[in-house]
Amino acid sequence: MPSLNVPFASAFTDTAQAWGSLIGGVGSILAVAVATSLLLHEMRTRRRTEEDLAAAREELQTDRRLRFHPIVVFDKGAVGVPVKLRRFGRRLGGINPKAVEEAFPAHTANLEVIDNTRNYGSIRNIGAGPALDVHVWWVAEKLHFGGDVFTVDAAKQKERKFGRGFNNLPAVPSILGTDDSAQMTRIPTFLIADFEQKITKIEGVLRITYSDIFGNLLETRQLVRMFVERQGSKLELLVTFADLLVLPSPGQGEVVPSPRRAKKALPAASQPHRQNSAPASD
Repeated sequence: MPSLNVPFASAFTDTAQAWGSLIGGVGSILAVAVATSLLLHEMRTRRRTEEDLAAAREELQTDRRLRFHPIVVFDKGAVGVPVKLRRFGRRLGGINPKAVEEAFPAHTANLEVIDNTRNYGSIRNIGAGPALDVHVWWVAEKLHFGGDVFTVDAAKQKERKFGRGFNNLPAVPSILGTDDSAQMTRIPTFLIADFEQKITKIEGVLRITYSDIFGNLLETRQLVRMFVERQGSKLELLVTFADLLVLPSPGQGEVVPSPRRAKKALPAASQPHRQNSAPASD
């Protein structure tokens, strides 16, 4: 005779197995949820840690930039520059002779031009860190011929006489520690190449470029005025270093490539300067 308990036992077992499967599924879901929550928490914690480290590194770098930030300016005031007339000879102090000969026609060789006989000015590092490779780009903006004024526009600035290649002059010395000073070794080309000797005043801007120890290229801009006095054989030049226009911020500016890479990057026409720069002489 068949047992009456078999169907009941079978239904109970199926129900228990169903509940067991359900509970197991819920448990698996909860385990996955807990694991996911722990993983997300770990990711958030790691991200916050990385952000904190990045902020700390940036703060440290900012502090280093501030502690080693150079600022190079000319001492303000008027400076008398010793000058004389000399035969041009198509020669400029510190400029490759071939570049000068290419820039100026042959007939200018025998003309007389104004030139300085001694170093002049005082360019000083008033910042907290050393300034490297200090150069001064003399930019002429207005030329005065007695009562007439001529504006040096963008097209004129591209001429070699006014361009950066012939008017970006190195300071001597070109590396300045804090409170160190340097001088200029010659006057800008656009004044020397005044072959008719009619310029009486020049208004312009000095773009002083240098780099910090981290390789950032920095720039100061300062107004300048030059006055030429001619009375017979008497020749005088007065240079007034005036107001500051722009001062560099720490760490701002492009990174300067190594000298070898920078030299390769420049075309030959942009490299007229020789290594040593000195006032031109007869």
